[in-house]
Amino acid sequence: MYMKISILPNKTKQLEKIEKRFINDSLVMGSTNGLKKQINEDSVGYCITKKSLRICIADGHWGTQASKFITKSLLNPMFHFPVTKIQSRQITEKLEHMLYKKLKKHMMDEEKNFSPEASFIAIEISNNTLLVTSYGDCRMLVANKGKLKFQIKMTRTWLGVFSYLGLRKRISVKNAIQFKKIKLKKNDIVILFTDGVDECIYEKPTISFKKIALYSNNSTPHATFNFIFKKIFEYGAEDNASLVIYQH
Repeated sequence: MYMKISILPNKTKQLEKIEKRFINDSLVMGSTNGLKKQINEDSVGYCITKKSLRICIADGHWGTQASKFITKSLLNPMFHFPVTKIQSRQITEKLEHMLYKKLKKHMMDEEKNFSPEASFIAIEISNNTLLVTSYGDCRMLVANKGKLKFQIKMTRTWLGVFSYLGLRKRISVKNAIQFKKIKLKKNDIVILFTDGVDECIYEKPTISFKKIALYSNNSTPHATFNFIFKKIFEYGAEDNASLVIYQH
């Protein structure tokens, strides 16, 4: 079976640089530390087979272990992508339990202890159907001819030890999991990104989702990618930023 998998970043320390993958005319992705942070805690990757395209993007918090683990797990070709919200919840709860076993300390004090965690979005595209599962505040838009058609609901929470234990006001998987099934039309643009793209000034909205959708009306996904990253750095690039653009 034909298969290709790639995950970024390969290096966690590369200040001011963008690590980019130009996969084909329809798909491009990349990630950067930005201008302020030394470590890139994001993780983004794809898996292509003869039957489908799968993409995952994860925004790490307090380290890279959780974001890398989630991305690698959801891009594993042996993993069956969820086709219902119930399956999405079950799979995410399993990932959460595995992160808990992997990263927990003997005693967890929510005020004193820190443990790697991450939000994520994973999609699978087969024929004209887009399946989406997400937990947390990673972003996904669908646009066409520069107009915003759809955006996934976001929740300010992260997956890991604290969500498993219900600490630090983390929201349960049951209450925060998102699942969508969308029919794609010709030239629909699917955009996945972390908050460093639209919040170029840390935790402050600087590029609206409508503008990102408008930018997607460039000639090619590659041109759109370059234009958006140019804007990210012009506005300050204060956070890690990862971006995937796919044209159906």
